[in-house]
Amino acid sequence: MRRQETPSFFIVRIATTIFTFGGGREITQRHLPIWRAHTDELLLVFPCDDPCVLPDVDLIAHEVSNKYGMPCLKRQFFGMKAALRYKADYYVFIEYDGFLLRRPEPRDAVQANVFHRKRDDDGYAASFCPHFPWVFPAAVLERFVAEANFEPFERGFVDRWLAAQMERLGIPFHGFQDSGEGYSRNTIQYDEEKEAVLSCVESGGYAIHGVKTAELLKSILAKAGRLDLFLDIPDQKKKPEKRIHRILGVLKK
Repeated sequence: MRRQETPSFFIVRIATTIFTFGGGREITQRHLPIWRAHTDELLLVFPCDDPCVLPDVDLIAHEVSNKYGMPCLKRQFFGMKAALRYKADYYVFIEYDGFLLRRPEPRDAVQANVFHRKRDDDGYAASFCPHFPWVFPAAVLERFVAEANFEPFERGFVDRWLAAQMERLGIPFHGFQDSGEGYSRNTIQYDEEKEAVLSCVESGGYAIHGVKTAELLKSILAKAGRLDLFLDIPDQKKKPEKRIHRILGVLKK
């Protein structure tokens, strides 16, 4: 049975920021109708040397391409600060392979797909790892950008860094996965993962991360009854020579 959704009028204004890159352009394009359907403002943030330029969307390029590390953290923090220009009530931050299937619940805590740590000796400071999507109330985001810093560094992983800052600042989290409202993997690829995310959506879950193929996206939207948001852009296979040229270009700098 699907949970009853909270009417969207409880949240006045939402601004959504997407962290993407040139290599994720097709996925970004596919997810664009979903993001637009559930936000009032939309911003794409990407590396200066690997842009993802799309029409009719606000764009910001910052720092160099870096999956994890200081440039990645700086781009993340810069994007969070930049989002405040929209003067929203809630701010949503998502990687290119994630989305919300409806507007988020109005909560005072920061919301994310939380993974709880099972080991205390893994070298990380935070006790949990919050995968995207992240949902911030305006007052919490304003405090975060004013008081957060890059220590502990958490090996440059943005989700672990966010968790460490939240614990340092005493800001509470609500876990989408704990409440059954979300599902996340780095990449949803195995049969059991696909079954799990579809079951989550069928039960009313809406905060999803790790969707990288058109086939899976179509299945999720079908479960949610929102095939009207499906944009049929085929998956693109990167040619090895293009990847080699990019590596060589970085080495020459």
